[in-house]
Amino acid sequence: MGYPMARVVAVAECCSHAVLDAVIGGWKNSERIVSDELERHVGAGTLLLADRGFWGLARWHRLREQGARLLWRTERRMARRVEDVLEDGSYLARIQANKHSKAAGTVKAPPALVRVVEYRIDGQAEVIRLITSLMDHE
Repeated sequence: MGYPMARVVAVAECCSHAVLDAVIGGWKNSERIVSDELERHVGAGTLLLADRGFWGLARWHRLREQGARLLWRTERRMARRVEDVLEDGSYLARIQANKHSKAAGTVKAPPALVRVVEYRIDGQAEVIRLITSLMDHE
């Protein structure tokens, strides 16, 4: 008999690492789908950190409407069109719905203006790209 396979997604507090809530979904369900149930824990003033598997323009807008501040890692191909460079080297970019969501006939989310922060870890070639709703570089 094989081991049960499940996908667990949790909301945790960064400082204490306390788990506020978790959802268990089937192994074949994506993190994005499983995580939708956790949005109830996000409210005004919450800083929500997420890895690149959670990106979604509609989700971004939904969480911003709830008052959350967002800082998410994203794929390198996103947010490449620089609209303005800020003093700290980060830049503003506009993210639009991708062509696949348009082709599928779904209601597309409006574009979002984001601040992009890129960095490298010493000794590694990969550029890490973060997008945030925090526009002030200070």
